[in-house]
Amino acid sequence: MDLIVDIGNTRIKWAFFENDAVVAEGVVEKEFFADEIGAHKAFDKVSRIGVCTVNEVPESISRLFAPAKALFYVNAQSVLTFKSNYQSMTTLGADRLALVAAAQQEYPTQNCLVIDLGTCITYDLKDSNGVYHGGIISPGCMSRYNAMHKDTYGLPLLDAKSLDKSFGQTTEECMHLGVIEGVYHELSGFIAHFSENFTDLTVILTGGDAHFFEKKLKNSIFAHSNFLLKGIHSLMKENLN
Repeated sequence: MDLIVDIGNTRIKWAFFENDAVVAEGVVEKEFFADEIGAHKAFDKVSRIGVCTVNEVPESISRLFAPAKALFYVNAQSVLTFKSNYQSMTTLGADRLALVAAAQQEYPTQNCLVIDLGTCITYDLKDSNGVYHGGIISPGCMSRYNAMHKDTYGLPLLDAKSLDKSFGQTTEECMHLGVIEGVYHELSGFIAHFSENFTDLTVILTGGDAHFFEKKLKNSIFAHSNFLLKGIHSLMKENLN
């Protein structure tokens, strides 16, 4: 049994893998992760743990992981499952490495654009020959809401919300449309931009805000809730087997 863990800023997404199949999964606030996973009936069967994080691992989680027979952290020194043209691999986030690995595993012979809609929006391009070319980073939905609230006097802090209308008639509606429709048009523009140079482009949406956009976009879109976890698992197998 493998435990795969994606440690975010406040929450942790996890999954137990039996061979290549997800047998259990969940999302939990970081402070409750050790208790929840330690009590899970599958945890005693775990022999390998794969971790992706851009932050320090809390001590409670480090203690939980310590007994594992094999522990793998995604990083720039990992043996990759794809080739790369990226010029500064040491600064490339572990989450982006895992997303490209997932694209290579799931769509090995296709041109892929992986879009992760989280705190930041990341765009990462892998071609049909398994070569990673790089991508784009821009502010995510909540970063845009936060910026309007913090940097502009009098605007409220809102939770993300999609509206079925063309223009706002209240300040809050204007803000929602500015963020969600703004991101939608950004996504559409970048997808069109990459499609000009990479034919038959497969677009993968993932991340916490993907559900706002998967029905709006008309291209060959595939929404994957476990995409990053599959990429971590793929890299762990490559490095530990």
